[in-house]
Amino acid sequence: MYQETDSQPGLTFKESVRKLHNFLLESRESGDIDMRQIGNFVKREGLKFGNHSGGDGLERYKYHLQLLEEAGAIEFVDGEDTQYVRVLGYQEE
Repeated sequence: MYQETDSQPGLTFKESVRKLHNFLLESRESGDIDMRQIGNFVKREGLKFGNHSGGDGLERYKYHLQLLEEAGAIEFVDGEDTQYVRVLGYQEE
């Protein structure tokens, strides 16, 4: 039987996805979203995205963003010193 070993179990994958999607939707009114801003949000909120692509937590959320890009919900935009995410639109659950 699986047991959480952490004193605080944290967010589930589904809750993390929902929080990230809401963050993207709320942030899109300001224009393109700096990848560093997204990374800081993921760290600050303690979002968890499973081990779909290996690597650390940051690589896993980037993998989720790639899935959103493939679905046509976002696109990556290269900036001068960083990459940005442009939200094209998708439906909230």
